[in-house]
Amino acid sequence: MTKLLTSKELRNLADNALNIAVAHIQDQLGQSDGGFAGMWFSGSETYAWNQIVDVLTDYAGDEQNFISKEN
Repeated sequence: MTKLLTSKELRNLADNALNIAVAHIQDQLGQSDGGFAGMWFSGSETYAWNQIVDVLTDYAGDEQNFISKEN
């Protein structure tokens, strides 16, 4: 790794990872339309999306720190 990601970049990375995970679930279930996920993660479930992104952001930051200490 050449440069450390900023907190905003880490959050974007985590958000992208969750989008990929949701798309993978849809693919495995044969769903070709993302509309249900859009509905499911809207409204009160937006909180769930943000919590998952928070966890993934924390993980990515800790992973980055671990890697940077090894090098």
